[in-house]
Amino acid sequence: MVMAERVLALGTAGANAPYHPFENAEKRFTDILRDVCDIECAGGPAALSDLRGRAGVLSYLDEWKEKLRPERASSLTRFVAEGGGLLIVHNGISIQSDPGVEEMIGGRFLNHPAQEEITFTPGGFLEDCRPFTVKEEPYRFALKEPGKIILTYCQGGETFPAGWRRTYGKGRVAYLCPGHTGGIFDIPAYRDMIRKCMRWCLGEELS
Repeated sequence: MVMAERVLALGTAGANAPYHPFENAEKRFTDILRDVCDIECAGGPAALSDLRGRAGVLSYLDEWKEKLRPERASSLTRFVAEGGGLLIVHNGISIQSDPGVEEMIGGRFLNHPAQEEITFTPGGFLEDCRPFTVKEEPYRFALKEPGKIILTYCQGGETFPAGWRRTYGKGRVAYLCPGHTGGIFDIPAYRDMIRKCMRWCLGEELS
């Protein structure tokens, strides 16, 4: 029997995450990825200090008010550089508070206009997934080293990145913007995108 690769999914719970509580996403991530990896869920960033035995990390951390501790940031960047995978979803990019982590991600969250109906259009290795429309926060980013764009949306006649993937050392990093509410993770097209991104982060070659 082949053992599934272990992935640590991290989020922020309860009152510490009034807009993106992990409770809304935790069971959904486990369900979405059950055929891809063995998900272990944990609240808060403390588990980043020891990533031994894991093949990947999924960040849904909502840590905008707290800077990522240097030892946790170093553990994560070292983990990816040595071959680990990192999938960041929506607010999980809050770990950008550490400069080294921001460099690894390849971009920085700037702000977002008010929620509105947005159509997300896949590209790259997600191009065989279906576009979908949902009420979402249209995140804006400054992409320093964007790698390859895999998801976009249009607003006001302009196209914006909503997902990208890149390598870092021997490892892989992917980011997906949608995820403000738990219901977004019930959209079949988006579930497909999350699965494909995790497969890529864990080393599968996808065209």
